[in-house]
Amino acid sequence: MSAQTFDVQHVDDVSTVVLPMARPYLPIPTLFTALELFALVVVPVWLLCSGLVRVIFRIQPPPRAKIAIDSVDFSMQLCDRGTGEKTTVNCPRNRIVEFRKNRLEPGLWIHVKDVRMETFLQDVDDATIEALSQAVRKILGLEPDAMAEMLATERIGQ
Repeated sequence: MSAQTFDVQHVDDVSTVVLPMARPYLPIPTLFTALELFALVVVPVWLLCSGLVRVIFRIQPPPRAKIAIDSVDFSMQLCDRGTGEKTTVNCPRNRIVEFRKNRLEPGLWIHVKDVRMETFLQDVDDATIEALSQAVRKILGLEPDAMAEMLATERIGQ
C-alpha cells in the first residue's frame, strides 16, 4: 500500500505537519454505541443523516493528526476516525527521545522522556507512519541512530 500524503508547512518558527483524515469520514459518537440494542436503530439513522449533512453543507473532515513544533514546544492533535473524539498531546520539544514507527505493532511510537511511551495512529498504514515519522524527526533534529545511542548512554549513566 502506498503512503498517504501529508502536508508540511514552516511559518515563522513553527513547523506544522498535517495528516488528512481518510474518507469517508462518518464518526459514530460513543454515546450511540453504548445504547446496546437501541443502537441497531440509532446508528444507521445517524450514519445516513450525518452523511447527508456532510455532503449538503460540504463539511470537511478534521485532520487525522496535526503536529505543531516550535523552538520550545511539541503539540500533537489527533482525531479518532471511528468516534470523532479529539486527543491532544503536549510536551516540551527537548523531552522527545523517540518518534518512529512501532516495531511490535502498527502505529506511531512516541517516547517522551520521564512522561510517556505510547503508540498512536494504529489504524494508519506503515508506509505513511514511516514517512510521517521521518518528516517529524527531521524537524525535531532526531536521527534514528542518535536516539539509540542517547538511550544507551542514558541507561549506562543510571
